[in-house]
Amino acid sequence: MNTTCVWDVTGTQPLAPVTACYETAAFNTVTCVWVVTGTQPLEPIIACFETATFNDTTCVWDISGTQPVAPVTACYETAAFNTLTCVWDVTGTQPLAPITSCFETATFNDLTCVWDVTGTQPLEPTTLCYEIAMFNTLTCVWDVTGTQPLAPTTACFETATFNDLTCVWDVTGTQPLEPTTLCYEIAMFNTLTCVWDVTGTQPLAPTTACYETATFNDTTCVWDVTGTQPLEPTTACYETATFNTVTCLWDVTGTQPLAPITACYETATFNDTTCVWIRGVTQPLAPTTACYETATFNDLTCTWDVTGTQPVAPITACYETATFNDLTCTWDVTGLQPAAPATACYETATFNDLTCTWDVTGLQPAAPATACYETATFNG
Repeated sequence: MNTTCVWDVTGTQPLAPVTACYETAAFNTVTCVWVVTGTQPLEPIIACFETATFNDTTCVWDISGTQPVAPVTACYETAAFNTLTCVWDVTGTQPLAPITSCFETATFNDLTCVWDVTGTQPLEPTTLCYEIAMFNTLTCVWDVTGTQPLAPTTACFETATFNDLTCVWDVTGTQPLEPTTLCYEIAMFNTLTCVWDVTGTQPLAPTTACYETATFNDTTCVWDVTGTQPLEPTTACYETATFNTVTCLWDVTGTQPLAPITACYETATFNDTTCVWIRGVTQPLAPTTACYETATFNDLTCTWDVTGTQPVAPITACYETATFNDLTCTWDVTGLQPAAPATACYETATFNDLTCTWDVTGLQPAAPATACYETATFNG
Protein backbone atom coordinates (compact mmCIF):
# COMPACT_ATOMS: atom_id res chain seq x y z
CA MET A 1 0.00 0.00 0.00
CA ASN A 2 1.29 3.48 -1.02
CA THR A 3 1.35 6.06 1.81
CA THR A 4 0.71 9.66 0.79
CA CYS A 5 0.41 10.93 4.29
CA VAL A 6 -2.83 12.82 3.27
CA TRP A 7 -6.55 12.28 3.73
CA ASP A 8 -8.19 10.53 0.83
CA VAL A 9 -11.86 11.61 0.63
CA THR A 10 -14.31 9.27 -0.98
CA GLY A 11 -18.11 9.23 -1.24
CA THR A 12 -20.84 10.93 -3.39
CA GLN A 13 -23.79 13.13 -2.41
CA PRO A 14 -27.05 11.07 -2.53
CA LEU A 15 -29.17 11.72 -5.62
CA ALA A 16 -31.98 14.22 -5.13
CA PRO A 17 -35.33 12.44 -4.70
CA VAL A 18 -38.07 12.65 -7.31
CA THR A 19 -40.58 15.30 -6.11
CA ALA A 20 -44.19 16.13 -6.92
CA CYS A 21 -45.06 19.34 -8.70
CA TYR A 22 -45.78 21.10 -5.42
CA GLU A 23 -42.60 19.90 -3.64
CA THR A 24 -39.00 21.34 -3.33
CA ALA A 25 -35.93 19.17 -2.44
CA ALA A 26 -32.97 20.83 -0.47
CA PHE A 27 -29.86 18.90 0.74
CA ASN A 28 -29.37 19.16 4.55
CA THR A 29 -25.63 19.10 5.29
CA VAL A 30 -26.33 18.51 8.98
CA THR A 31 -28.50 15.41 8.63
CA CYS A 32 -26.83 14.54 5.29
CA VAL A 33 -30.25 13.81 3.68
CA TRP A 34 -32.48 15.60 1.20
CA VAL A 35 -35.32 17.52 2.89
CA VAL A 36 -38.50 17.62 0.77
CA THR A 37 -40.93 20.46 1.51
CA GLY A 38 -44.27 21.49 -0.02
CA THR A 39 -47.87 20.23 0.39
CA GLN A 40 -50.41 19.07 -2.14
CA PRO A 41 -53.28 21.59 -2.46
CA LEU A 42 -56.38 20.56 -0.43
CA GLU A 43 -58.92 18.39 -2.29
CA PRO A 44 -62.00 20.50 -3.22
CA ILE A 45 -65.48 19.72 -1.74
CA ILE A 46 -67.37 17.61 -4.25
CA ALA A 47 -70.80 16.03 -4.58
CA CYS A 48 -71.16 12.37 -3.69
CA PHE A 49 -71.36 11.39 -7.33
CA GLU A 50 -68.23 13.41 -8.25
CA THR A 51 -64.57 12.31 -8.20
CA ALA A 52 -61.58 14.67 -7.64
CA THR A 53 -58.32 13.58 -9.30
CA PHE A 54 -55.01 15.51 -8.74
CA ASN A 55 -53.37 16.45 -12.02
CA ASP A 56 -49.57 16.20 -11.62
CA THR A 57 -49.08 18.12 -14.84
CA THR A 58 -51.26 21.18 -14.08
CA CYS A 59 -50.74 20.68 -10.31
CA VAL A 60 -54.51 21.21 -9.71
CA TRP A 61 -57.54 18.95 -8.91
CA ASP A 62 -59.73 17.78 -11.86
CA ILE A 63 -63.44 17.13 -10.88
CA SER A 64 -65.57 14.62 -12.86
CA GLY A 65 -68.92 12.74 -12.35
CA THR A 66 -72.72 13.07 -12.99
CA GLN A 67 -75.72 12.57 -10.67
CA PRO A 68 -77.43 9.15 -11.35
CA VAL A 69 -80.77 9.19 -13.17
CA ALA A 70 -83.78 8.82 -10.83
CA PRO A 71 -85.12 5.19 -10.83
CA VAL A 72 -88.52 4.12 -12.13
CA THR A 73 -90.85 3.66 -9.11
CA ALA A 74 -93.96 1.60 -8.44
CA CYS A 75 -97.35 3.22 -7.81
CA TYR A 76 -96.82 3.17 -4.06
CA GLU A 77 -93.12 4.43 -4.10
CA THR A 78 -91.34 7.89 -3.93
CA ALA A 79 -87.67 8.47 -5.09
CA ALA A 80 -85.40 11.05 -3.26
CA PHE A 81 -81.66 11.54 -3.98
CA ASN A 82 -79.52 10.88 -0.85
CA THR A 83 -76.34 13.00 -0.89
CA LEU A 84 -74.84 10.89 1.91
CA THR A 85 -75.23 7.50 0.32
CA CYS A 86 -75.15 8.97 -3.19
CA VAL A 87 -78.06 6.80 -4.31
CA TRP A 88 -81.73 7.44 -4.86
CA ASP A 89 -83.71 6.45 -1.76
CA VAL A 90 -86.96 4.84 -2.81
CA THR A 91 -89.59 4.90 -0.04
CA GLY A 92 -93.03 3.42 0.11
CA THR A 93 -94.07 -0.21 0.63
CA GLN A 94 -96.29 -2.35 -1.43
CA PRO A 95 -99.44 -3.12 0.57
CA LEU A 96 -99.05 -6.48 2.33
CA ALA A 97 -100.34 -9.35 0.29
CA PRO A 98 -103.59 -10.60 1.80
CA ILE A 99 -103.50 -13.97 3.64
CA THR A 100 -104.57 -16.54 1.09
CA SER A 101 -105.38 -20.19 1.15
CA CYS A 102 -102.83 -22.45 -0.47
CA PHE A 103 -105.08 -22.87 -3.50
CA GLU A 104 -105.42 -19.07 -3.95
CA THR A 105 -103.05 -16.72 -5.80
CA ALA A 106 -102.67 -13.03 -4.89
CA THR A 107 -101.51 -10.79 -7.79
CA PHE A 108 -100.67 -7.12 -7.24
CA ASN A 109 -102.46 -4.84 -9.69
CA ASP A 110 -100.16 -1.98 -10.63
CA LEU A 111 -103.07 -0.05 -12.11
CA THR A 112 -105.39 -0.20 -9.11
CA CYS A 113 -102.45 -0.54 -6.66
CA VAL A 114 -104.31 -3.37 -4.81
CA TRP A 115 -104.01 -7.24 -4.63
CA ASP A 116 -106.29 -9.39 -6.82
CA VAL A 117 -107.01 -12.89 -5.22
CA THR A 118 -107.96 -15.90 -7.45
CA GLY A 119 -108.17 -19.77 -6.99
CA THR A 120 -110.57 -22.57 -5.73
CA GLN A 121 -110.01 -25.40 -3.19
CA PRO A 122 -109.58 -28.88 -4.85
CA LEU A 123 -112.44 -31.37 -4.40
CA GLU A 124 -112.12 -33.81 -1.48
CA PRO A 125 -111.01 -37.34 -2.67
CA THR A 126 -112.99 -40.55 -2.15
CA THR A 127 -111.57 -42.50 0.85
CA LEU A 128 -111.67 -46.11 2.10
CA CYS A 129 -113.43 -47.10 5.34
CA TYR A 130 -110.23 -46.78 7.39
CA GLU A 131 -109.05 -43.49 5.77
CA ILE A 132 -109.63 -39.81 6.71
CA ALA A 133 -109.11 -36.94 4.24
CA MET A 134 -107.76 -33.68 5.74
CA PHE A 135 -106.98 -30.66 3.55
CA ASN A 136 -103.31 -29.71 4.05
CA THR A 137 -102.93 -25.95 3.81
CA LEU A 138 -99.13 -26.33 3.57
CA THR A 139 -98.93 -28.74 0.65
CA CYS A 140 -102.34 -27.60 -0.71
CA VAL A 141 -103.46 -31.17 -1.28
CA TRP A 142 -105.79 -33.48 0.55
CA ASP A 143 -103.81 -35.67 2.96
CA VAL A 144 -105.40 -39.09 3.22
CA THR A 145 -104.41 -40.80 6.47
CA GLY A 146 -105.29 -44.14 7.91
CA THR A 147 -103.88 -47.59 7.29
CA GLN A 148 -105.70 -50.74 6.62
CA PRO A 149 -105.58 -52.72 9.89
CA LEU A 150 -102.82 -55.31 9.75
CA ALA A 151 -104.04 -58.68 8.69
CA PRO A 152 -104.33 -60.88 11.79
CA THR A 153 -101.88 -63.71 12.29
CA THR A 154 -103.62 -66.77 10.94
CA ALA A 155 -103.01 -70.44 11.27
CA CYS A 156 -101.91 -72.26 8.14
CA PHE A 157 -105.46 -73.51 7.62
CA GLU A 158 -107.06 -70.04 7.94
CA THR A 159 -107.64 -67.28 5.36
CA ALA A 160 -107.99 -63.59 6.29
CA THR A 161 -110.13 -61.39 3.97
CA PHE A 162 -110.57 -57.66 4.54
CA ASN A 163 -114.24 -56.62 4.77
CA ASP A 164 -114.72 -53.12 3.34
CA LEU A 165 -118.19 -52.89 4.89
CA THR A 166 -117.31 -53.75 8.51
CA CYS A 167 -113.74 -52.47 8.06
CA VAL A 168 -112.35 -55.58 9.82
CA TRP A 169 -110.63 -58.79 8.70
CA ASP A 170 -112.85 -61.86 8.35
CA VAL A 171 -110.93 -65.05 9.25
CA THR A 172 -112.23 -68.36 7.86
CA GLY A 173 -110.88 -71.92 7.92
CA THR A 174 -110.78 -74.86 10.38
CA GLN A 175 -107.86 -76.93 11.62
CA PRO A 176 -107.86 -80.49 10.16
CA LEU A 177 -109.06 -83.13 12.63
CA GLU A 178 -106.33 -84.82 14.66
CA PRO A 179 -105.60 -88.34 13.34
CA THR A 180 -106.19 -91.46 15.43
CA THR A 181 -102.86 -92.59 16.88
CA LEU A 182 -101.55 -95.75 18.49
CA CYS A 183 -100.71 -95.76 22.18
CA TYR A 184 -97.01 -95.15 21.50
CA GLU A 185 -97.59 -92.40 18.93
CA ILE A 186 -97.95 -88.63 19.42
CA ALA A 187 -99.71 -86.38 16.92
CA MET A 188 -98.36 -82.80 16.71
CA PHE A 189 -99.92 -80.27 14.37
CA ASN A 190 -97.25 -78.85 12.02
CA THR A 191 -98.00 -75.19 11.31
CA LEU A 192 -95.47 -75.19 8.45
CA THR A 193 -96.83 -78.11 6.45
CA CYS A 194 -100.36 -77.67 7.87
CA VAL A 195 -100.69 -81.39 8.53
CA TRP A 196 -100.49 -83.55 11.65
CA ASP A 197 -97.04 -85.11 12.19
CA VAL A 198 -97.32 -88.51 13.87
CA THR A 199 -94.19 -89.67 15.73
CA GLY A 200 -93.41 -92.59 17.98
CA THR A 201 -92.24 -96.19 17.60
CA GLN A 202 -93.65 -99.35 19.06
CA PRO A 203 -91.39 -100.56 21.93
CA LEU A 204 -89.21 -103.51 20.99
CA ALA A 205 -90.62 -106.89 21.97
CA PRO A 206 -88.96 -108.24 25.12
CA THR A 207 -86.71 -111.27 25.07
CA THR A 208 -88.84 -114.28 26.05
CA ALA A 209 -88.18 -117.79 27.21
CA CYS A 210 -88.83 -120.61 24.75
CA TYR A 211 -92.21 -121.34 26.32
CA GLU A 212 -93.33 -117.68 26.40
CA THR A 213 -95.18 -115.55 23.84
CA ALA A 214 -94.98 -111.74 23.74
CA THR A 215 -98.13 -109.91 22.55
CA PHE A 216 -98.27 -106.12 22.28
CA ASN A 217 -101.13 -104.68 24.39
CA ASP A 218 -102.56 -101.56 22.71
CA THR A 219 -104.39 -100.65 25.92
CA THR A 220 -101.46 -100.68 28.36
CA CYS A 221 -98.93 -99.96 25.55
CA VAL A 222 -96.61 -102.70 26.85
CA TRP A 223 -95.80 -106.23 25.76
CA ASP A 224 -97.79 -108.92 27.60
CA VAL A 225 -95.67 -112.04 28.08
CA THR A 226 -97.65 -115.27 28.50
CA GLY A 227 -96.65 -118.92 28.78
CA THR A 228 -95.49 -121.22 31.59
CA GLN A 229 -92.53 -123.48 31.82
CA PRO A 230 -93.59 -127.16 31.40
CA LEU A 231 -93.89 -129.03 34.70
CA GLU A 232 -90.77 -130.83 35.81
CA PRO A 233 -91.10 -134.59 35.14
CA THR A 234 -91.13 -137.15 37.96
CA THR A 235 -87.66 -138.66 38.28
CA ALA A 236 -86.12 -141.63 40.02
CA CYS A 237 -84.03 -140.92 43.08
CA TYR A 238 -80.84 -141.15 41.07
CA GLU A 239 -82.08 -138.89 38.25
CA THR A 240 -81.84 -135.08 37.86
CA ALA A 241 -84.17 -133.07 35.60
CA THR A 242 -82.67 -129.91 34.00
CA PHE A 243 -84.76 -127.62 31.80
CA ASN A 244 -83.23 -127.18 28.34
CA THR A 245 -83.95 -123.61 27.05
CA VAL A 246 -82.88 -124.64 23.54
CA THR A 247 -85.22 -127.61 23.06
CA CYS A 248 -87.72 -126.24 25.60
CA LEU A 249 -87.83 -129.70 27.22
CA TRP A 250 -86.63 -131.20 30.50
CA ASP A 251 -83.40 -133.21 30.11
CA VAL A 252 -83.35 -136.13 32.59
CA THR A 253 -79.91 -137.43 33.53
CA GLY A 254 -78.65 -140.02 36.07
CA THR A 255 -78.17 -143.82 36.19
CA GLN A 256 -79.27 -146.36 38.80
CA PRO A 257 -76.32 -147.45 40.97
CA LEU A 258 -74.91 -150.86 40.11
CA ALA A 259 -76.17 -153.75 42.26
CA PRO A 260 -73.66 -154.72 44.93
CA ILE A 261 -71.79 -158.01 44.90
CA THR A 262 -73.70 -160.32 47.29
CA ALA A 263 -72.92 -163.51 49.09
CA CYS A 264 -74.88 -166.60 48.34
CA TYR A 265 -77.24 -165.93 51.20
CA GLU A 266 -77.80 -162.37 50.30
CA THR A 267 -80.43 -160.81 48.09
CA ALA A 268 -79.96 -157.29 46.74
CA THR A 269 -83.11 -155.19 46.26
CA PHE A 270 -82.98 -151.60 45.06
CA ASN A 271 -84.85 -149.24 47.38
CA ASP A 272 -86.37 -146.34 45.45
CA THR A 273 -86.89 -144.43 48.67
CA THR A 274 -83.38 -144.57 50.03
CA CYS A 275 -81.89 -144.98 46.58
CA VAL A 276 -79.61 -147.80 47.80
CA TRP A 277 -79.51 -151.57 47.40
CA ILE A 278 -80.97 -153.53 50.33
CA ARG A 279 -79.47 -156.88 51.11
CA GLY A 280 -81.69 -159.67 52.39
CA VAL A 281 -79.73 -162.31 54.37
CA THR A 282 -79.99 -164.76 57.31
CA GLN A 283 -77.95 -162.38 59.33
CA PRO A 284 -80.26 -159.66 60.64
CA LEU A 285 -80.62 -157.30 57.86
CA ALA A 286 -78.48 -154.27 58.21
CA PRO A 287 -80.68 -151.21 58.46
CA THR A 288 -81.01 -149.05 55.43
CA THR A 289 -78.57 -146.20 55.90
CA ALA A 290 -77.94 -143.06 54.06
CA CYS A 291 -74.52 -142.40 52.65
CA TYR A 292 -73.68 -140.29 55.67
CA GLU A 293 -74.69 -143.14 58.05
CA THR A 294 -72.65 -146.08 59.15
CA ALA A 295 -74.23 -149.37 60.22
CA THR A 296 -72.04 -151.53 62.39
CA PHE A 297 -73.19 -154.98 63.40
CA ASN A 298 -72.94 -155.31 67.18
CA ASP A 299 -72.07 -158.81 68.09
CA LEU A 300 -73.05 -158.13 71.68
CA THR A 301 -76.52 -156.78 71.08
CA CYS A 302 -76.97 -158.62 67.83
CA THR A 303 -78.27 -155.47 66.24
CA TRP A 304 -76.96 -152.95 63.86
CA ASP A 305 -75.74 -149.68 65.35
CA VAL A 306 -76.37 -146.81 62.92
CA THR A 307 -74.38 -143.58 63.35
CA GLY A 308 -74.05 -140.38 61.26
CA THR A 309 -76.20 -137.34 60.40
CA GLN A 310 -77.22 -136.05 57.02
CA PRO A 311 -75.50 -132.69 56.21
CA VAL A 312 -77.87 -129.72 56.38
CA ALA A 313 -79.33 -128.88 52.98
CA PRO A 314 -77.83 -125.65 51.56
CA ILE A 315 -79.96 -122.51 51.05
CA THR A 316 -80.95 -122.39 47.38
CA ALA A 317 -82.35 -119.74 45.06
CA CYS A 318 -85.83 -120.21 43.69
CA TYR A 319 -84.49 -121.53 40.42
CA GLU A 320 -82.12 -124.02 42.10
CA THR A 321 -82.81 -127.56 43.26
CA ALA A 322 -80.79 -129.17 46.03
CA THR A 323 -80.61 -132.94 45.63
CA PHE A 324 -78.75 -135.00 48.12
CA ASN A 325 -76.26 -137.15 46.29
CA ASP A 326 -75.99 -140.48 48.06
CA LEU A 327 -72.93 -141.33 46.04
CA THR A 328 -70.85 -138.26 46.90
CA CYS A 329 -72.78 -137.74 50.13
CA THR A 330 -73.15 -134.05 49.38
CA TRP A 331 -75.97 -131.88 48.21
CA ASP A 332 -75.98 -131.32 44.44
CA VAL A 333 -77.40 -127.87 43.60
CA THR A 334 -78.68 -127.58 40.05
CA GLY A 335 -80.54 -124.87 38.15
CA LEU A 336 -79.57 -121.58 36.46
CA GLN A 337 -81.09 -118.19 36.98
CA PRO A 338 -83.12 -117.28 33.86
CA ALA A 339 -81.27 -114.80 31.66
CA ALA A 340 -82.22 -111.18 32.35
CA PRO A 341 -84.58 -109.84 29.65
CA ALA A 342 -83.43 -107.06 27.32
CA THR A 343 -84.73 -103.77 28.72
CA ALA A 344 -85.25 -100.26 27.39
CA CYS A 345 -83.00 -97.50 28.75
CA TYR A 346 -85.74 -96.40 31.16
CA GLU A 347 -86.50 -99.95 32.43
CA THR A 348 -84.89 -101.90 35.25
CA ALA A 349 -84.95 -105.70 35.42
CA THR A 350 -85.00 -107.10 38.99
CA PHE A 351 -85.03 -110.81 39.66
CA ASN A 352 -88.02 -111.74 41.84
CA ASP A 353 -87.05 -114.56 44.18
CA LEU A 354 -90.72 -115.18 45.01
CA THR A 355 -92.07 -115.60 41.49
CA CYS A 356 -88.66 -116.74 40.21
CA THR A 357 -88.98 -114.43 37.21
CA TRP A 358 -87.52 -111.10 36.19
CA ASP A 359 -89.74 -108.10 37.05
CA VAL A 360 -89.29 -105.31 34.49
CA THR A 361 -90.20 -101.86 35.84
CA GLY A 362 -89.94 -98.32 34.48
CA LEU A 363 -91.97 -96.22 32.07
CA GLN A 364 -90.75 -94.24 29.15
CA PRO A 365 -90.56 -90.55 30.19
CA ALA A 366 -93.43 -88.49 28.85
CA ALA A 367 -92.54 -86.69 25.62
CA PRO A 368 -91.77 -83.00 26.30
CA ALA A 369 -94.04 -80.26 24.99
CA THR A 370 -92.50 -79.07 21.74
CA ALA A 371 -92.99 -76.08 19.46
CA CYS A 372 -94.71 -76.60 16.18
CA TYR A 373 -91.42 -76.75 14.37
CA GLU A 374 -89.86 -79.24 16.78
CA THR A 375 -89.98 -83.02 16.85
CA ALA A 376 -89.27 -84.97 20.00
CA THR A 377 -87.63 -88.35 19.32
CA PHE A 378 -86.87 -90.61 22.26
CA ASN A 379 -83.20 -91.56 22.25
CA GLY A 380 -82.99 -95.05 23.69
